[in-house]
Amino acid sequence: MDNFGITLDIKEKNIKLKEDINITNNQIWTREKIKKSIILLKNNEIYRIGDAINFKKEHKVIQQLLSDNIYNDTILKNYFIHNKKIDILEIIQEKKKKLNIDVTQFNQSLLVHIRLGDDINGRGLGNHKVFQYFKNNINNCPFENIVIVTALHYGINQDSKIYSNDRWKYQDNNYESNIDILYKLIQSLNNKKIHFISNLDVDVDLIYLSYSKNLLTCPLTGSFSNLVKILNNQIYAKISTNLNLLDKTLNLTSIGIAKQSSEYNKIMNANKAKRGYITSKKGFTGTGEYTHTANDDFLPWWEIYMMCPVVINKIIIYSRPNYGIRLTNFNIELLKINNEKITVFIENKNKKETIIYDLDQPIKNIIKVRLQKIAPQPKNHYHFNLNAVQLYS
Repeated sequence: MDNFGITLDIKEKNIKLKEDINITNNQIWTREKIKKSIILLKNNEIYRIGDAINFKKEHKVIQQLLSDNIYNDTILKNYFIHNKKIDILEIIQEKKKKLNIDVTQFNQSLLVHIRLGDDINGRGLGNHKVFQYFKNNINNCPFENIVIVTALHYGINQDSKIYSNDRWKYQDNNYESNIDILYKLIQSLNNKKIHFISNLDVDVDLIYLSYSKNLLTCPLTGSFSNLVKILNNQIYAKISTNLNLLDKTLNLTSIGIAKQSSEYNKIMNANKAKRGYITSKKGFTGTGEYTHTANDDFLPWWEIYMMCPVVINKIIIYSRPNYGIRLTNFNIELLKINNEKITVFIENKNKKETIIYDLDQPIKNIIKVRLQKIAPQPKNHYHFNLNAVQLYS
């Protein structure tokens, strides 16, 4: 594959920028050259790392992942083989070592993850906010070399036996629209040399992004970007405090595994607090868009388990609108990977619907956050009725 400015060593998975080619937006990057530089993942419903990492082992996607030999020795399959009980960073580090990937070659470049493919108008560049985010941040960054890490991803196979929704299937017009909007973005960048990293082996892209010294992701572009940002944060939190991240905040709950002590019904499950829906200036609202524990669960809990240790410096908790009374007398429990537990008591006498807790210092190596109700509880309002829980790094 001609990468126009990048050579790929298939054996060692190392990429080198060609210094003798002056890559400029208008002279080099035509639509056809962009097409030749980006891998097309036309039927990629199984190896969707950002989504699948949150699935249970019984999920059909994970069952196929584990049974199909084509996924042997991949990061995601090894993670599930260990029943998600091993730090995913250990698996990534092992594969990086095995492939002999040199990430230091990009220390003077900005690596940018852009989502291309199925959801062009939602999490892709067809969303004006996403387009402007990348345009503004790349143009304002101090780096001349911009390395876009991407693939044209379609999350449901053409002949899928798992999903019936056609929305995420490959379509020619969607493909062409992605190329057009990416071309438009490149043309909008001033005095930058643009390069691409795009691999059939998604693990390679994940490794380059996770270890990038200078990383740009957009919080609006989905779970893979969020996962990359968290992994990158963890890697450099262990190595250095001088991490150059252009987007400063990230809600970590989007890639965690949520559970609660009981369910009022299946619709109001623990996952509702992972996202929430912003529909007013006051925060989150909407019928059914919140968790609800059972009527016979008098001291309920809700928790989020992270697939790798994270750094947390702020926690925001939204109750069901008009039900701040159900956000009283509970502990926030932060569990570290070494089993050390930090407990913060929230009384909330005024029955506020939003609790914002800023930590004095960021806390590293958090693997689980639990909200645990304690006695006494208001009569008929002992439930956890959460609209959203946000953990910021």
